Amino acid sequence: MQRILLLIGLISLTLHANTKIQQPNSTIEKVTVYLSAAKIERVAKLNLLSGQNTIVLTGLSPLVDENSIQLTGLKNTSVTSISFAKNAMAKKAFSDRYLQLEQELLLLNKQFNTLESELKGLEQELQLYQNNQQLKGNDQSLSLQQVKDIAAYYSERIKSIEQQKYDIALQKDKLGNTINDVTLEKNKARTQAEEERGEIIIELQAQQQTQLSLGIGYIVSGAGWVPGYELRATTVDQPLSLAYKATVYQLSGTDWNDVNLVLSTADPYMNTTRPIIAPKFLNFTYGRYTRGVAKASYAYKYNPLVKRVSGVVTDEQGLPLPGVNVVVKGTTTGTQTDSNGQYSLDNYTGQELVFSYLGFQTVTLPIYASHMPIRMESDNELLEEVVVTGYSYSSRSRYQKEKEAKNLENFQDVAATTESLIAKSFVLKNKYSIPSGNESTHVAIDQYELAAHYEYYAAPELNENVFLTASIQNWEELDLLAGEAKVYFNGNYAGKSYIDPIAIADSLTVSMGVDPSIVIKREELKNQKATSFMGSNRIVDKAYSIQLKNNTTKAVSIIIEDRIPVSQDKEIKVDDLVTGTATYTSDTGILQWKLTLQPKEKVSKSFSYRVKYPKQQRINL
Repeated sequence: MQRILLLIGLISLTLHANTKIQQPNSTIEKVTVYLSAAKIERVAKLNLLSGQNTIVLTGLSPLVDENSIQLTGLKNTSVTSISFAKNAMAKKAFSDRYLQLEQELLLLNKQFNTLESELKGLEQELQLYQNNQQLKGNDQSLSLQQVKDIAAYYSERIKSIEQQKYDIALQKDKLGNTINDVTLEKNKARTQAEEERGEIIIELQAQQQTQLSLGIGYIVSGAGWVPGYELRATTVDQPLSLAYKATVYQLSGTDWNDVNLVLSTADPYMNTTRPIIAPKFLNFTYGRYTRGVAKASYAYKYNPLVKRVSGVVTDEQGLPLPGVNVVVKGTTTGTQTDSNGQYSLDNYTGQELVFSYLGFQTVTLPIYASHMPIRMESDNELLEEVVVTGYSYSSRSRYQKEKEAKNLENFQDVAATTESLIAKSFVLKNKYSIPSGNESTHVAIDQYELAAHYEYYAAPELNENVFLTASIQNWEELDLLAGEAKVYFNGNYAGKSYIDPIAIADSLTVSMGVDPSIVIKREELKNQKATSFMGSNRIVDKAYSIQLKNNTTKAVSIIIEDRIPVSQDKEIKVDDLVTGTATYTSDTGILQWKLTLQPKEKVSKSFSYRVKYPKQQRINL
């Protein structure tokens, strides 16, 4: 038995001795950044000996997806195995940023200690004067004038010392805050340096001695890019300028130094397996049956750069919902909407927001922007079990725009654009260095001059403001992604908007902000007989007036929309409609006025209707 064990040991030692282990240096040549991941392409120079060779690539990101590792440039060698492991003993070297912060901290502490010494000296001097003043005051040999002179000197000097102490205390406080900030940054850099490192172990079989330039590609998480836009318009007579930009972030744990950068709209983790539909068999059910609803998984992407999110929660009618619970999924961080349906929430850990409200379907969305307006839909099944005030459905009508978009040449940062059936890639001209950390890198992708149709829009029942909108035709050709847009009008920052191309529409309408120069007000006209009874029915008369004034020096075109409720029950009758000059759509109840207002012109529009319903019932009027 001992001979057998000894023989096995000798064979193992012999095989191990015949395996050549190398730990070559490898450099990152190219990085393809996806929306929520990145593909790293490294190159390592190898001198392989005949037989089995073990290649260990060290100092890699610990976030490598082992299943994504690919090799190129193998020539006549064959791959025996590929594996990935995390080495807790191997630490990342301190970065230049960490060393810089460490040196800065030393200088700041030296300045702080100098202030401490000055303060201590002043306090000792003050104590000396106080003690000396008491001794001289008891000395009967001093004349009255000498005592006055000494007292005046002590008084002035003590005032000067107290002022110096006050100034030094202010400097210490300011310097102390700076030291705390630098210490936090240094600790972050240290934490990154103390992360465990990843290693890729490759077993190669070479028939003869060979030199290789081995390409190693793999995908890492903790990286991505977020699309963003800048919209600029000078006047409503000029084209709309749209700058397509990207914010690249990476927390992979490995710096990207002087690399070729490609931005891709692809998602390497998307499930690309097509669904298979099977027969659906009907049977009796017990309890509530919930029908599954198919949803697209690519509508919105998590934006890790958003640390504070706000918005307005409304129902299907567009009315604000107060008291909606807004929670960062997986945490105890949350808030509720106020009386105007508005919410604001700080977020540093979560990736999704959950909106819940009694009688409405729960909404879960990734945190994709700093402003997230949400529309919640009634849960009909739940409404059958609880008594709540519901809301009828209405949808805003869409109107057509008749301008074409013109695509300009690519921006300077982009060398080429490649497009496949499912994704688009932007190859950047210059090389980039992107360190791993909280700092992000901004890249200009493309620039467009768009023929846009500008129009003002108002829905005074929901918001008594007039919004300037720009409508863009043929927007599909731009291949835009959903993202926030900074809006500039006439050289002034007008706020943020959101470009949401995930829609089936002939035109893309973008809000350019509120124009306070155009005033709108909606009032309900008082009627002493607004509510009456006829037999078993209750009768409610409603009438509204909309006042609009153009305070600008130019004529403007504006669309005003309002609505008349639509009955969803045969016992609820809506009749005696007076819509005036408005275009009325009976299916939705939407009223629309298309107006052209001259400078300083004021107009008034009105509409009314009557609602009849059983007096023992309540409706959501």
